[in-house]
Amino acid sequence: MSALGRIGAGLAIGVAALAVGRIANYARVIRKVAPLPVEPLDRPAEVAVIIPARDEQHTIGRGVAALRAQHHPDLRIVVVDDASTDRTAAIVAAQAAQDQRVTLVRGEGPPPGWSGKVAAMAAGVRAAGEPEWLLFMDADGVAGPDLLGRLLAAAESSGADLVSSPGGMRRGAGAGLLAPAATVAMFEVIPPNSDTRRVLAIGQCLLLRRTAYDRIGGWSALAGSTADDVDLGTRVRDTGGRVLIVDATAELVAQGHDGFGQLWRSLRKSFVVGSGGSVPVLAAGAVVSLVFGLTPPIAAVTGLLRRDRRIALAGLLGWAAQSYGHLIFARFFGQPVAPAVLAPLSWAALGSTLAAGVGQVLRGTATWRGRSVTG
Repeated sequence: MSALGRIGAGLAIGVAALAVGRIANYARVIRKVAPLPVEPLDRPAEVAVIIPARDEQHTIGRGVAALRAQHHPDLRIVVVDDASTDRTAAIVAAQAAQDQRVTLVRGEGPPPGWSGKVAAMAAGVRAAGEPEWLLFMDADGVAGPDLLGRLLAAAESSGADLVSSPGGMRRGAGAGLLAPAATVAMFEVIPPNSDTRRVLAIGQCLLLRRTAYDRIGGWSALAGSTADDVDLGTRVRDTGGRVLIVDATAELVAQGHDGFGQLWRSLRKSFVVGSGGSVPVLAAGAVVSLVFGLTPPIAAVTGLLRRDRRIALAGLLGWAAQSYGHLIFARFFGQPVAPAVLAPLSWAALGSTLAAGVGQVLRGTATWRGRSVTG
């Protein structure tokens, strides 16, 4: 075997070993996500749902309507229109005219030193009064009728101060190709319900005790944060509170993840924010993900064509491990399992998403809804 062949064989074997280790870790940490109680909370609890919304005319109407249909009775819905340039405010105003529980707050954008979303959420809290609980949700979330009651039951039974969950995804190319590898990577960096330096919380759904909100200093303490969900979770933990990640995917769907392009842009933004806009971190992640994803199928095909069993088996083992990780994702999020055979493409897609983030940072175009996401 040539020197180049030995390098290729070593790479294939190394990636296979890494794949087995990564997916075994993913299988372990995803089991830490707590199940959502079947029965909703059976006592009164006043809740204000706060939704920051900027140019969300395609999603906000359905999201607010779903919240109005909640079975939990003691509910107020506060939508903060964050200087939208579309019909977001008009759509919410129409629902507010039909339901006195809905309040529209018109914002003019963040003050100096504040990120837009954090400023909008703070404005929502000011308009919400003094409820026992605050539920922060993204504008693209569509809640099942028992979401709120079951989240409250999870908090009550666990004693958690902050309960958070990812949103489920509708079946499609985005969820099937982009999301699996991204989820593995996210849970590697900040595993759920674990004692780590940073605490995982997911901005799609954040149920927070009002007493905990006041204890951490409110959103003012995180005014300039662009990773507000993780920063919130970390601060709640650091001030003596408990954070719980639950599986509410059966009760909450994220409309913003419906299409391939939508999810691509959302993930690109999330990785730029999560890296702090660091080009070296994003670039390293892109290279590792591309090599990790493409090496197994290339090794498997090359080994079979050259009748080199060692390389072929290493490639097939790495491919199988990646596919098993895809199966874990599919079962958790209710996605089809057949695309698991294409798992290497998911990792390649993750690498290309990170590479696109590098390009955005270098060009100074890392924005979301017209605002910088790098602070």
